[in-house]
Amino acid sequence: MSTWPVVMCPGCQVPMGVKAVVEDRPGTDSVTVIYECQICKTETERHHKHVDSPGRSGSTLSPI
Repeated sequence: MSTWPVVMCPGCQVPMGVKAVVEDRPGTDSVTVIYECQICKTETERHHKHVDSPGRSGSTLSPI
């Protein structure tokens, strides 16, 4: 399970919820996370890439 960065709604100044996570292209290690404000329904997208860390199992997330 991945933990996505917190994104704040620019209008309401509250944390936005994750609405969807979409793989950018099959075979790539990047995804688009769609966030939505539960108050005003504003949506925004953030692109993230999984980065393998040497010496650690699993992966971390990095904004593109």
